[in-house]
Amino acid sequence: MTLGKGIGVWVRATTVLIIITASLSAIRIMRTARSAAAFTPGNVVIYRVGDGSGPLASSGNPVFLDEYTPAGALVQSIPLPTSVAGGNHRLIASGTATSEGLMTRSSDGQYLVLTGYDAPIPTTSLAGTAASTVPRVVGRVDASGNIDTTTTLSDFASANNPRGVASTNGTDLWFGGAANGVRYATLGSTTSTQLSTTVTNIRGVAVFAGQLYNSDSSGSAVRLGTVGNSLPTTSGQTITNRP
Repeated sequence: MTLGKGIGVWVRATTVLIIITASLSAIRIMRTARSAAAFTPGNVVIYRVGDGSGPLASSGNPVFLDEYTPAGALVQSIPLPTSVAGGNHRLIASGTATSEGLMTRSSDGQYLVLTGYDAPIPTTSLAGTAASTVPRVVGRVDASGNIDTTTTLSDFASANNPRGVASTNGTDLWFGGAANGVRYATLGSTTSTQLSTTVTNIRGVAVFAGQLYNSDSSGSAVRLGTVGNSLPTTSGQTITNRP
């Protein structure tokens, strides 16, 4: 099942909006125990933090994927796991770290990918926890509607917050956060490879025309850069500023 190629992304604090264009034939997302309806072409998908029952807390909040029509009508709300089930782990968000929640779609159009934490709610000072005890999670939602949160990393964004992730095919994953630099792993991994030490405080990660890019923390020398050449998977890469 193909999802097409036209998609736009806007970042607003902890919320990411993805416009599903008319070329998007279907995305099906499954709740923990229930199936969700297919997304409708032309609608918007939002990474939402919190269930609306109280203020967001640094001790962790549930994550939802919300679908809206362009007119602003809610179509459906799909929760990410807050408990471990089989190989799938929890995926929650801080709620007070405003640069989290950078959701993207894989280059082949088959998956949505996003990041979070494998932790119970509440977990004290969630963003400051060590990744060795609270792994950072890369979540994947495929075109058939399955949520995969088997990628739990003990060396990603440790003592800080995970932010963005990109993928070409749903298996190869490039991601970054406020610590430990741009990293690479494959789906289901528990450790990852740090690609570069040039810049370690990362915001967004994306793939364009077969090249890996990242954006960096405000005020840094590299605001938007290429990471190595093409799609690197080994250490020793250089991040080059793209003015």
